[in-house]
Amino acid sequence: MYIGYTSTLPHTSPMSAPVGQNTNQLSENIYCNSEAYNVIYDANYIMSTLTTLKPSIDTLLNNHITFFSNKLSAPVGIPALGYEINDHPEMNRRNLTVSSALIRRHRNLIVYTIYSTYDFSLYDTSNTFTLNTGYSINGNNCEYIQNLGKGWHKFQRKPIEFFHFSFHGVNSVSPREKSVGAFHVKFDWIDRCLFRPFIIHPVRTGYQFYRFHDFSKYLINYYTTVRSLPAVNEFTAYMTRNPHKNEPGMISNIVIPIYDTLIVQLLNPLAQLNLPAGTVIPYPIRDTNHGVIKTCADMIANPGTKPKWFGGKKTRKQTRSRPRKQRKRTLKRIW
Repeated sequence: MYIGYTSTLPHTSPMSAPVGQNTNQLSENIYCNSEAYNVIYDANYIMSTLTTLKPSIDTLLNNHITFFSNKLSAPVGIPALGYEINDHPEMNRRNLTVSSALIRRHRNLIVYTIYSTYDFSLYDTSNTFTLNTGYSINGNNCEYIQNLGKGWHKFQRKPIEFFHFSFHGVNSVSPREKSVGAFHVKFDWIDRCLFRPFIIHPVRTGYQFYRFHDFSKYLINYYTTVRSLPAVNEFTAYMTRNPHKNEPGMISNIVIPIYDTLIVQLLNPLAQLNLPAGTVIPYPIRDTNHGVIKTCADMIANPGTKPKWFGGKKTRKQTRSRPRKQRKRTLKRIW
């Protein structure tokens, strides 16, 4: 067993990736979309809105606290005698909680993280511990919170991050570093490289972001793919390569409701307030197996063919002008 000092600050991983140009069209499309909307960043608005949303998100998390309890093998509350969970040197795990935290890392980065903690007992007669001090116990960040006597000590695991949302302002990082999107979610519990960007509609008015399920419904081979691309860790591409790592309970019941809530309550209003009128969101280029990359600058200067559904909703007049059979197919494809 190794015990050492550690920081008591919660972990929040920054947006990072190898510096340089993107190596596939998918990443370039995400970067280019992000470049168009990152001017809407408003730290005060984001902080204020997330603070308002936090109680309802925390309620959703606690409605699914059993998921976190099962994943961490830590009971909610204090287990009955004979039902303790031990994982040496962590004895009698208990009091699991789940919550969210809003962190302003600096003026151009806000992180909203979903995390869990629990308490446990440790038997140790060889070391002296200081209250409210961070320690590393077998590589896990913990805080010493109580002397239980007779060699027993009570610790609390520091926040275990399951996933987090990042909101970056305008900055000078490279296209490769922004290929996860200026606004995105990362799935820390599954893999710290795994992400899903927030993608805004490529339309001229009524700016709005795509919801989570729209990626598989509309955006295949533009912002996501079912092809196995080792260089892309976007959610669908990653799960295509690593289906054994999928956490459907977490994704469907927890991540997606929060992701979509942030779009409706935060990002759509933010875009409609702050995105300059007439802003054109570049049309993405379909990703192929050929490896030829059309750069963001080229996408803006020389727009490619626009997929029909990228134009936004069809007007009633346009829809009715088509034959009945064709109109039915169109209705299935509109936003």
